[in-house]
Amino acid sequence: MTLEEAKEKILQERHLQKIGMILDYPDFWVFDDPESMEDCSPPAIMKKDGRVFGFFYPKYAHVKYSIIYEKK
Repeated sequence: MTLEEAKEKILQERHLQKIGMILDYPDFWVFDDPESMEDCSPPAIMKKDGRVFGFFYPKYAHVKYSIIYEKK
């Protein structure tokens, strides 16, 4: 799955209204809605198979990631 396909899926399946920032982990992407106050378990998508899951940061605190900011 590409990042563009993942972003489309997050928006089409209404996991978020819009995407503000994406955390790029080795195996998955985590999506953030800049206007949402509910970010305790933001949606994430596995790169390999497109599976959506609720991201829980403490479980992945030891894993390095990069941040991708979406254009406004």
